[in-house]
Amino acid sequence: MNDVAYWTHRLADRRYFVGLLIGCLIIIGHLISTIPDSVARLDGNEYLFTPYTQWLALHTDGWTIAFYFCLPITCALSFGQTVGEDRRSGFFWHVLPELSQSRVVAESLGVSFLGGALTAMIPLALDFGVLSCFLPLIAPDTVMNAALGVTTDFSFWPTLLFTSPGLWVLFYIGLAGAVGGGYALLASTSALFLRDRFSPLGIGFVGTMVLNVLNATLIQVAVSPVLFSIGTSPAALPALPWIIGFGGLSCLCLGIGSAWGVRRNAIR
Repeated sequence: MNDVAYWTHRLADRRYFVGLLIGCLIIIGHLISTIPDSVARLDGNEYLFTPYTQWLALHTDGWTIAFYFCLPITCALSFGQTVGEDRRSGFFWHVLPELSQSRVVAESLGVSFLGGALTAMIPLALDFGVLSCFLPLIAPDTVMNAALGVTTDFSFWPTLLFTSPGLWVLFYIGLAGAVGGGYALLASTSALFLRDRFSPLGIGFVGTMVLNVLNATLIQVAVSPVLFSIGTSPAALPALPWIIGFGGLSCLCLGIGSAWGVRRNAIR
C-alpha cells in the first residue's frame, strides 16, 4: 500500500476541512471589522496600526476569544476524524494482520496531529498575511506600543516582538499549531473508547472550559491551553519548559492510550 497516495486520496474529503472553514470564517470576520477602521486611522498613527498590533493573537477582542475558544472543536473536526471512522468501519481489524499495530497507530495519530496543527495555524497565518497587505509592516516600538500589554507575565519572549517581530509571530503560530494538534490527538484517542460520533469532538472543549473556569476562580497561572496560546494571555503564564514537558507527556499518554484503544476496542 502506497501510504502517501492512500492518505492524499482519503484526506481530500471535504468533511475533514470543516474545522478549517470555521476558523477561516472567524478570521474573515476579524479582518472585516479591523481593516477599514485601522486604515482610516493610519495618518500619524502608523505605529499603532500595523499587522503586528492588529493581529488576531495580539489585538485581543471578541474575534480572538471566538477563535481560540473554538480551537478544541475546530481542530477535532480535522483529519483526526479518520480514527473514529476506522474503528466504526472495522478498518483496523482488516489492516492489522498485514501491518504492525505500532505503524498503524503512529500513522493515524501523526495525520491527526498534522490536521489539528494546520487547522490552527493556517487561519492565523492568513490573518497576518492579509493585514500585511493593508497596513504598514512596521516593527512595534517599546514606547509607542507600550499599551499592548506585552510583558513577561502575560507573553512569551516579549522583547522578541520589538526586536524580531516576525519570529514572535511565527512562534505564536507554531504554539497554536502544537495546541491544535494536541486537541486533535485527544479527539482521536477518545474516538477509540467512546461509541458515538459526537462526544470525541466535544471532549476537548468541555475540558478546556473547566480549566478556564478554574483559571477564573482558583488558579492564577494559565493552565488552559487556549489561554497561554494567546499573544497577551488573560492569565499569568506558566514557564515555557513546563508547557513543553507537560505537552510532550500528554502526547505520549495519548499515544499509549490510542495503542491500547486499538487493541481493546478496534480489533475485537
